[in-house]
Amino acid sequence: MMATMRYFIVSFLLTILICVVASQNSDCTCATKPVYFTDYTKLHKDFCDQKISSELSKLEAEIMECQYQSMLTSSIYTSSLATCNSQLQAEITLCQNKAQVQTAALQDCIESCPRPLRLVSFTEGNIVHLSTGTYYFSPATQKLNWYMADLFCKINGWELASVETGAENSALINHFGTGNDKYWISGTDQGSESEFYWSATGQPFGETFFEVEQPDNGGGSEDCVQFFVHPSINSATYKWNDANCKDDIERFVCELPY
Repeated sequence: MMATMRYFIVSFLLTILICVVASQNSDCTCATKPVYFTDYTKLHKDFCDQKISSELSKLEAEIMECQYQSMLTSSIYTSSLATCNSQLQAEITLCQNKAQVQTAALQDCIESCPRPLRLVSFTEGNIVHLSTGTYYFSPATQKLNWYMADLFCKINGWELASVETGAENSALINHFGTGNDKYWISGTDQGSESEFYWSATGQPFGETFFEVEQPDNGGGSEDCVQFFVHPSINSATYKWNDANCKDDIERFVCELPY
């Protein structure tokens, strides 16, 4: 197309040049050919149309490419989202299964290892106000080892009794009466043999009221203190004795701390 245009332009210019040369020798009428200009205009319009068409084609191609990339990205995102949701659901299910297993195991433990602490709590009738303080005397139906008795007192805001004076010792014995049940108090030498202290206060023993030949750490495993009546001594009264903290199941005395 461009070659044709150049041809028309050159022909037009040659015609004018011939006319000028001829006019120097004789009269000459320059005959132009408007058709050439018209053809040029048409050719120029065709060129512009083709240019526009080409640009439109490029634009359409770019739009199609953009749409394709958008669809591809959307597809990848949708697939990734589905994968993430699937993994999340699997993790949730796994977590729920573990929780069910742990819940079942805990329930089995609760059922197979019932704690007396869940069954008995303080009752007003077992709380006694003495001249040396306020005490809880566990009933005959509530017997625990030393550790569980200590825990029972603590979860109720009390402590196993610390018998630090002769007056307090006498007040408790008078309340025990003539029975022979044993009662845990907070004395212990756990940590260092024969170095007794009150677990409720952390204070070492001062005045003591052990029975004769006590404490004896019988069997090498008696580390907690209790009130008891010696079964082999005539007219025996309540005195202190060291006993096995874990294996001996006895009544106990809690003391309201001040």
